[in-house]
Amino acid sequence: MPIREYACENSHVFDFLERKKSDKPKRCPECGSGNLTKLFSTFGFSVRSSGQMRRIADHFNKESEMKQDLKENYGVENVSPIGARNLSEVHAEVKSTGSYVKDKMQENSEKQATARREKKKEWARGAMQRAPKRRLEMKERRAAEAAEKRKIRLS
Repeated sequence: MPIREYACENSHVFDFLERKKSDKPKRCPECGSGNLTKLFSTFGFSVRSSGQMRRIADHFNKESEMKQDLKENYGVENVSPIGARNLSEVHAEVKSTGSYVKDKMQENSEKQATARREKKKEWARGAMQRAPKRRLEMKERRAAEAAEKRKIRLS
């Protein structure tokens, strides 16, 4: 019977003993929220020999190297194998189509940069169109102020 960890929408974490596969908690024991998410938690295991320990360490080192390779060379982060696939299968697939992923990411960043440049140009064009109107408004306002001052002096 596994002990599963769950979290509610208010970030309360609690353990739940599942007697059957269909057993699921209904509500959070702390706040009563019904919106629960199953968490993936760590588990313990024992290693009986140094050979087993070396194989396990090699496996984890290889996985971390694959994740690092995917992150640095292909721009892929947070790789998580789905279903019956393992990380080496995912790594091989990304390597075979990785240039496509990297190209798409670069294309998106170039589109964003182009959009920013266009937005700046549009603002500059608008500013150039607004500038003569503002100058004219300022001249008229100064002329009106000067006329008002003359009226005050004359009266």
